[in-house]
Amino acid sequence: MLDLIKKTIIYQHISNKKTINASLIFEEIIKKIKKIIIKKLNYVDECDKNDVYQEIIYKINICLKKYKIKKYNYDIKFIRSLQEKYNKYNFTYYEYNLFCNEQQLYKYLNKLILNTVYDYLRIKKKEYRDRTIKQKKLIKHKSNKENIYKNIIKYYANSESKNKQLILEFAFLFIENDKTFSETEVAQKLKVTRQAINKRKHKIFALIRQDTQNIC
Repeated sequence: MLDLIKKTIIYQHISNKKTINASLIFEEIIKKIKKIIIKKLNYVDECDKNDVYQEIIYKINICLKKYKIKKYNYDIKFIRSLQEKYNKYNFTYYEYNLFCNEQQLYKYLNKLILNTVYDYLRIKKKEYRDRTIKQKKLIKHKSNKENIYKNIIKYYANSESKNKQLILEFAFLFIENDKTFSETEVAQKLKVTRQAINKRKHKIFALIRQDTQNIC
């Protein structure tokens, strides 16, 4: 009964001593709220879950150390909640006060976990927006045709993409010194049809989109 708040009080008393007991108590507290953490982590990409989990654990540790036990006046809402949760109708003020603090602590922790996941999602949204802008700059069709392949070469110069060589070989077909060739000119140089070059271009650009959308 009231394990979360009781263990939190113990943890506050021994956490600064950095003992094995402090670590064990902290692990027990995490077990109490593990379901909440796992539920919120469902919104996180699989490749980022461990990092977000570690961030949550770090913030919970700080929250537990700073949480202040308050004194609550009797409130019929909390009294009924206590009775329903533990099926107990006779309890001391100490038990009642612990219960009120535990409910408040659960709210704090739930909000903390949720905000950590929201921060992650905001960062991911910004990264996706930045990648989209970068991709649009990389592949412009009308306003800046002559720079398409220069941009591609610049982008892939230090890339570790498995498609790097294939993409660069294609891009260099359109660039020679400061001169830029059209699809027709490249087709004539390779003695193939313009349609063949265009078809290959679409495949190359699909690989570029794949690279710029890869986030893990």
